[in-house]
Amino acid sequence: MILVLNAGSSSLKVEVFDLALTSLLSGSLTNIGTEGKLSLGDQSGAVTTQDHAAALNAMGGVDAVAFTGGIGENAAPVRDQIMAHLSFLGDVDVHVIAADEEKAIARDALQLIEADA
Repeated sequence: MILVLNAGSSSLKVEVFDLALTSLLSGSLTNIGTEGKLSLGDQSGAVTTQDHAAALNAMGGVDAVAFTGGIGENAAPVRDQIMAHLSFLGDVDVHVIAADEEKAIARDALQLIEADA
């Protein structure tokens, strides 16, 4: 599984994909630096947990962590702190990927246009 962390200036969005890139869970982290509440949603409804480790371990752990977004891409100390908190995952690949949401949206729109043609 791949854990994607989109660390922007005002939120940390998370999404978990299987290796076929099917979205399994998505959500956000709030109250960062205080209580640290993780809200996740899947096809059956939202699940909220205070225990990040239990939630990720219940999914079988992750194979990789991908950081994106302004903070995720540019703030190595923040990435390091997040990975320190995720140390329970063991040795996982960590990637920094440039966010290009507009291009991704355009790519998805093009696929829809081509599907309708």
